[in-house]
Amino acid sequence: MVAERVRARVAASAADTGAGNLSLTVSIGVTSLRSSDPNPDAALGRADVALYRAKEEGRNCVRATTVGLLSPIVA
Repeated sequence: MVAERVRARVAASAADTGAGNLSLTVSIGVTSLRSSDPNPDAALGRADVALYRAKEEGRNCVRATTVGLLSPIVA
């Protein structure tokens, strides 16, 4: 939910560059650290997979890993 709030706030803001407004978007991949993870890199790998899934699905979204699956985050 925090990642979705960050994504929405970034998408709702625009930066005035002097040459016009610059719109930004954010794609975020999230996961949780599991007791079965041998090290934090395992969780980072899952988050990376979720991030690339978000990019493949049009960007400007949050994707999370759940028990072996990727799912969208809905606010």
